Amino acid sequence: MVYYLFFSLCSIITVSFARQLESKWLLIVSSVLMVAFPVIGVYVCSCRSTDYYTSTSSIETVFTVSILLSIIGGIGSSILWVAFNRYIEEICRRCASRSFIYCSTFYGILSLSLFSGIGIFYLIYYTMDFDAAYNANLIIGVAGCLIFALIPFAREGEKSTYSP
Repeated sequence: MVYYLFFSLCSIITVSFARQLESKWLLIVSSVLMVAFPVIGVYVCSCRSTDYYTSTSSIETVFTVSILLSIIGGIGSSILWVAFNRYIEEICRRCASRSFIYCSTFYGILSLSLFSGIGIFYLIYYTMDFDAAYNANLIIGVAGCLIFALIPFAREGEKSTYSP
């Protein structure tokens, strides 16, 4: 709930913030912030096996860390939704004749996250292995950060060097 609350609140101001950075940097920053969300699961699962009365895994500490990481993930999520639409728009302006391919490819990759979500859902609810599910989610999140780091910049005014 905290995640979606901050996603909603930050979506209002994200557009003005997004004008300050290039879309690729926004994608990288947002994906790094969103990786904080699966870290919650990894942290909580690691605290499950320890004594709850120690200072690093007390119930208050677990709740505090979970809320803070949910806030960070919600902020990253609001930035991501602005950033990927802006990136698509910039790429399509660079090469208008192939814009439908860029849009469909980008949205196709985004939609593939449904399959990873189904896989994680399966791990959680059918095998009840929370550690594996959160670790898989964290690995997917880090892979997303690397993918965003490797995509080309979409600078306005440049012409594409791609020729079919």
